[in-house]
Amino acid sequence: MNNINALCKKALKVTDEELAELTDVARSQLEHCSPLKQATTARQQALGHHNMLVLTKVRELRDTIKNGESLARHND
Repeated sequence: MNNINALCKKALKVTDEELAELTDVARSQLEHCSPLKQATTARQQALGHHNMLVLTKVRELRDTIKNGESLARHND
C-alpha cells in the first residue's frame, strides 16, 4: 500500500511541461530512422511506442487523482 501511495504522490508532482518534454522525446524515438541500422530503428521505435503508452497512463493517473481530490473537497 505504501508503494501505491508513493507512486500516486509522484504522479501528482509531474508537470505538464515535463510531460510535453517527454512526449517530444518519445515522438523522436517513434520517428527514428536509420536505413543502415534497421535493428536500431526497430528498437528505438518500439521504445517510443512504449514510452508514449507510459506517458498516457501517467497523465491519466495524475488527472484521475486530481479529479478525485476535487470531488472529495467538493463533497466535504
